[in-house]
Amino acid sequence: DVTTYFFSAVDRMPAGRVQVSPYFDMIEGTRALEIGNKSLDTGLIDLKPSDVHFDCAKSRSLPEVAAVMDALLRSFMAWLDGSSLSVTVLSCRYVYDILKNYKRTEFFSGGSPGGSSAESEGHTSAQSVDSSGATGGVEGYVSALFEGSLESHRHDAYVNTVLCAYVIGLLKLVSVFINVAMEVLYEEEDIITSSMDLNFFTETPLEQVHEELEKAIAYLQSTSDASIELAAPAELAALLHLQLIRQLLQLPTTLNERIELFEGKCTVDLACLDETTAILRKLRSQTYVSVPESSFSRFVQVDCNNRHTPSPNTMLSTGTALDNLTAVIQSIKTMIGDVSALRNDRQLLLYLQHNMGEEMAASASAIVRGIFQVFFIRDDRSIAGSQESVSSLGLRRMESLCVVESSVMDASSWPLESTSEAEQLKNHCLAKISQLLGDFDAAFYQYLSGYCHNRCRQRQLLTRNLLLWESLQYTGESVEIELFGHGIGDTLGSGSYAGHPALPLSSYIYYEKLCMMVSVALMGFEQDVYSDFDAPIMYWHAGTIYAHIHQHLTGRMMEINASKLAWIRALPQTIGHAKGTKKTALRAAHSRLVAEVVPKLVTNLAVIEEHLAPMTAANCTFCRGVSKVVSLFRALSQRDASSTSLASEEQAFRLRMKPWSSIGTPEVPTYSQYTSQDRVTAAVTRFDGKKKSIIVQRIAQDTARELESAKKECEKTVANFNENEGLRPLHYCAGTFMDSWQRGIVETCDAYIEQLTKIGECPEMKVRMRRRSGTSPYHPIYYLEAA
Repeated sequence: DVTTYFFSAVDRMPAGRVQVSPYFDMIEGTRALEIGNKSLDTGLIDLKPSDVHFDCAKSRSLPEVAAVMDALLRSFMAWLDGSSLSVTVLSCRYVYDILKNYKRTEFFSGGSPGGSSAESEGHTSAQSVDSSGATGGVEGYVSALFEGSLESHRHDAYVNTVLCAYVIGLLKLVSVFINVAMEVLYEEEDIITSSMDLNFFTETPLEQVHEELEKAIAYLQSTSDASIELAAPAELAALLHLQLIRQLLQLPTTLNERIELFEGKCTVDLACLDETTAILRKLRSQTYVSVPESSFSRFVQVDCNNRHTPSPNTMLSTGTALDNLTAVIQSIKTMIGDVSALRNDRQLLLYLQHNMGEEMAASASAIVRGIFQVFFIRDDRSIAGSQESVSSLGLRRMESLCVVESSVMDASSWPLESTSEAEQLKNHCLAKISQLLGDFDAAFYQYLSGYCHNRCRQRQLLTRNLLLWESLQYTGESVEIELFGHGIGDTLGSGSYAGHPALPLSSYIYYEKLCMMVSVALMGFEQDVYSDFDAPIMYWHAGTIYAHIHQHLTGRMMEINASKLAWIRALPQTIGHAKGTKKTALRAAHSRLVAEVVPKLVTNLAVIEEHLAPMTAANCTFCRGVSKVVSLFRALSQRDASSTSLASEEQAFRLRMKPWSSIGTPEVPTYSQYTSQDRVTAAVTRFDGKKKSIIVQRIAQDTARELESAKKECEKTVANFNENEGLRPLHYCAGTFMDSWQRGIVETCDAYIEQLTKIGECPEMKVRMRRRSGTSPYHPIYYLEAA
């Protein structure tokens, strides 16, 4: 006991001084400065005597118990809404007492709770063991439970059978969600997981928690003579809350079920989600009395290892909590149904990009995003528990673009002689390919794992992944060129590519990298990280990347598929010159290629030619047109005469492009390239008066025509896509939001064309540039208003 020594040392300390000791580290010194500051020092939290001496063992009526259940559910949803556990769930004294006693009483025999709980002797009012000294069950928390007649101790049972079971179930649910958050989300960013060194029944099996809930439900039902529909309001509310937690604790089992991916049907039993929704609907009509005084307080912030600043407790209203939980359940149900309905890898990638990456990340709860990731990629890296894995999905993705029947991927087709040197060379080449595919597998896994995060984090992870894919592309090119030197690999057969190595792997990697680059560039507009000066630059840069994508699609990727298709169609000529067993083998190979490979190649060519390439061209035209619009608006804006620039425009341009300098291919555009394309600013600022008006009108008309062209290209591509019965099912499935991108482009073009028309009418008006949200998060609307 160091109490006497401690206070004696305090008496010897000068007032207003901080004691320095070599045993104190920096964080302890910083915490010392918090002492006496009401905004930082949890020791200054003002607690009432009833907060400190609250008796959890005291008998409570069932209406009071039901009110505590409702308040706990509201606190739980407030935690999922972004508040910390210390001001939500842990603010309930029943919760805190149970967690403190968890380790000391070895709650649930056979389990080792682990972790540590804060021991605060003198504050715990609920006893840890019963009168006989027994431990290991719910009744171990309160002495003399059920002694004497049932009626005389019914209120004790309400606390220690009903409320205790409910609290344990809710805490186990908190534990499940904490595990989800710590496994796939960024803790303290999406969900605050700080548990104040308390263990939320992490090691306790779900089965044992279910047993306690079933006992509580059975007890309530045994005390009521009527059916649940005719039960007293408090009994009905308590039963519904217990049933709700019981259903929610079945989520891990539901999310662990496997689906048959790409079969187009849902095989997951969603009964528990439907039942949960029905219970939530019934809970809306329930009313509650006030919770017992001090049953929710700030006591835990004083008594526990609290790393947070003092904060008031928070809980949602009953209606809001029920609405939010209903939305969570509905989102999970929709998510499982959508994934089950997917038919191929193209649909899956579009679903991740649009439904998860954009729609759900912007509107759904953080826990829903985490649950999706846990459901989507399992611990064994299977996709939704199916036979598909991250690796096989990556190979499917390659095949759906340009890596079809590539000889690099088929060691049996390598033209190597049966010698020891050739065998060594084969092993060397196999090791190279295996290493490349292993690196691709890791990069593809990172790519798939990014969509469960919030939008800011998605952009950061995409930026990091760009470096990974840049390295992967360089390695892939080196490996494929080395193998081509040994006669391994396909050769392109026509046009400017004739005789060149096909390089299908690195071509696919390059395409994916370019798509990530344009996403990173445009997501900056969604998150408003670009200044007025940066905006036209980044739209121009996005247009440049789209131009590279279009060139790559219509060039090398089309040629890879076309060359392979031409080789298969020319194979009968080779068969005609062959003899014997070789001829038979070639015929069998040709039959297989015609039946299995040719349809894939034809599909790839159709997808590129009729959808990807036109859509990319429309995006390129659109981005370049918007760049000119924003440049014009910026040139016409009235600047503050007192403002000064810290750097030249060229220096500012280089600073904006600096993050892209780590990408080797394509090269970072230069300032001269930008100014050669963007002549709007120079043209507008060079003249005044009538000549300036004429120039502004001409630029506005030309830019409006460019945007009109982009709009028509987009509408035409979408119309052709929707009318093509063979192409549309490859990309679209019910419930996806892939049309939102095209719709956003069309409506953004309309908004800018309307503004350009008005500028042409009044080019000399004094204006300043502003921005507002647009139809698409990637494309805000810049506009002019009177200065």
